[in-house]
Order: sequence, then structure tokens, then C-alpha cells
Amino acid sequence: MKKLVLSLLLAIALLVNGEYSYAQPSSDINTEKVVVKRYGLTYPARILDFVYEFVYPLGDSPAITKIREQILVEYFENDNSYFIPQELMSGDFNERLSKIQEWFEDKVIKNMADEIPPMEGWGIVESYDFKTSAIRNNYNKVLIYCIDSRYYNGIAHGRHYCTCINYDLYTGDKISLQNLFDEANLKKIDMIVNEVLKSQGNYTIGSIENFIMLPKGIQFVYDEYIAGCYADGTVRATIPLSKFRHLLKDSALTYFER
Repeated sequence: MKKLVLSLLLAIALLVNGEYSYAQPSSDINTEKVVVKRYGLTYPARILDFVYEFVYPLGDSPAITKIREQILVEYFENDNSYFIPQELMSGDFNERLSKIQEWFEDKVIKNMADEIPPMEGWGIVESYDFKTSAIRNNYNKVLIYCIDSRYYNGIAHGRHYCTCINYDLYTGDKISLQNLFDEANLKKIDMIVNEVLKSQGNYTIGSIENFIMLPKGIQFVYDEYIAGCYADGTVRATIPLSKFRHLLKDSALTYFER
């Protein structure tokens, strides 16, 4: 248990100070943070530790309000296994957040403890779930929201996922690759990305809709097994603006300028 707690603290330190330095909140946008830590919850044949940190932007502008609504769902809902019940989506933001937190801890995290049936001879199995989010602001034009998830269900090894979403701070809409490049230039972006991936010794699979808009570039983020083997962990391909500036739509260029 002590090793598990230490590993979680190390992961938090990396998120704040090192590998995930892109996730530092910006001073240009005020944020609120909800931190929950539970250690040593015991269920039939399983011990579950979990930590989660939900960060969201403050402000009353239509764009910030719209973004806040979207990231509430992005953080607490999973496209493949669990969905926020519609009856929890009423009331103001803080009321919904409180109700969704309770549902998330009771129905999602606790259920994780019984997700895999106990195996004969295994005894008590330790599992963990560590999930945190962070915000970055580029030029007061783009809000980047990142969710980092690490979990272990007691079999083989843990898994790590990193989800990155870019929002237009004027409209509150998500920014996709199609918003940045037309179809012909997307193929050119794939070639540029593959050059970087190949130089890093990774699989060449082109661009994906999981990227971070930097002040002077784009970083594509590939979860485990997508652009490398498990040992490679999260693979990142960073493309400087000088490599794709001429490929951007005119309407997208302003995202990368003050």
C-alpha cells in the first residue's frame, strides 16, 4: 500500500512539474479545483485506492460557460462504459457537479473494485484509479483541457490514457483538425507527423484528434499501444509552427498569434 501511495504522489509531481508541464493552469484564466483522495477502500477480495482532481475554468462569459459544461461531461463520463444519468444534469453548475461527483464515486469508482471477478488463489487484489485534469490558455484565444488517467484493475499491469481537447475561447466550441486544415493539407500534416514519429522510433500512423495547441506548434498525443508498444508509454509528436504555418486555414492562423 505504501508503494502505491508513493507512486501516486510521484505521478502527481510529474503532472505538476515535469513530463506534463503543458498542464500548468494559466494566470489569464481563473480555475477552481476539486481534489478527492481515498486510500484503502476494501471490497470483497479487493482493495481500491483512488485519487481524482477535476479542474474547471471560472467566469460568466458565454464561451467559458459553454466550455465548463462540456468538460464536466468529458471528465466524468466515459464513451465506452458509463454515462452521466440525465436526471443529474439539472440545476446550476455547482449543484450538478455535486450530484455527478457523488454518482461518479458511488457508481463508477466503487464498481471498478468488482469489475474483474476474483480469481482462485489470488487473495486480496489491490487496484487503483488516478485521474486528474488541467487547463492551459494560449494567447487568450484557446483553452486546452487535458485529462490524465492511470488505473490498475489487478491484472497484468496498469494503463495510462491522456485526453486533450482544445476550445475556442471566443465561441466555446471544440477545435478539431478540420477547423485548422482543409482535407488536402491534412494529408500533408500526416506526412510531417510521420517524419517525427519515425525519427523517434515509433509507429507511423499520422495525425489524430488528440492534440495540444501550443503557442508555436502542435503536439499530438498517442496513448499506449497506438504509436508504440506498452513500454513506450504515451508517445508525443511535437510539430513546430514553422513546419505547418503555410498549411493552416486563414481563419486558424490567428490561434497561433498574439
